[in-house]
Amino acid sequence: MDAELTRAIEESKEVYITTFDGDGRPGTVPVWFDHHAGRFYISTYPGSLKVRKIARNPAVRLAFGRRTGPGVAGKARIVTEESLIRAIAPIHAGRYPDGPWDSVDHLTQMWTERSERCLLEIVPSLPAQAEEGRR
Repeated sequence: MDAELTRAIEESKEVYITTFDGDGRPGTVPVWFDHHAGRFYISTYPGSLKVRKIARNPAVRLAFGRRTGPGVAGKARIVTEESLIRAIAPIHAGRYPDGPWDSVDHLTQMWTERSERCLLEIVPSLPAQAEEGRR
């Protein structure tokens, strides 16, 4: 990872996630994110458009801090492993202490049951600029 990207990840509270519809058209929205062990995590609604699009096409781009900020390309999936959910919940609660949850246990329950929210994991492949050059 280059210095600009590393700094943007460390300083940003938001990431702009771009997902792609069936025709390859992009859609971008800002969301909170967590970074752990080289991967990125996003809490979202299970029925959201981004989740439905990821179910059909897991390719995503992340841009940190601003829509045109430094970023990465990668593959997204819904986390189903309770051990991973339990590892990310305290990181998320600590990073966003004013979030709309009661406790780490509440986050863990939501993400495990995928009722109110689900947890996405993004595994980066290449820096976004390099990925776009390969298309």
